[in-house]
Amino acid sequence: MNERTLRLTFGRYMLAARTSQSAAKTAPRIRAGVICHSCRGPLPQPHTPGRKCCESCTNRHHVRMTFHHFHGWHCRFFSKSWKIFPKRIIFRDSASIWETARRGNGLIDAAARECLQMAIELGRGGIMLRLTNEQFQAIGGVLPPAPDALKTPRS
Repeated sequence: MNERTLRLTFGRYMLAARTSQSAAKTAPRIRAGVICHSCRGPLPQPHTPGRKCCESCTNRHHVRMTFHHFHGWHCRFFSKSWKIFPKRIIFRDSASIWETARRGNGLIDAAARECLQMAIELGRGGIMLRLTNEQFQAIGGVLPPAPDALKTPRS
């Protein structure tokens, strides 16, 4: 193994260990309703048990962006159920991937930033984005109808 492969493999195991330790610390707080399960931000009092979202995460769409390097950085977008969105993007450099992750609210903590850095060094990877309605529609997502639009007028 060359040094780069060894460093990436070892770093991946170390990152997985740190991420699982971090998840072990935050999981009870998420279940207790103290922090948001999406962005890990604090929730307002009173805390009731259960997985909850904060106000900034309620109207967000969770989308996975995957990328690989082959004559540029090729990016694709997937829903939670791995449905492929029609939008594909090719970036010239990795700085654009960092910018997309930042604008898509994907860099929520140090572990996410470290995962993205390692994936870019490896040449392939993915990150979860939390997109607004406008961003979601820009990649080809279809918004569900508003609750008021579901009601049919009575004649």
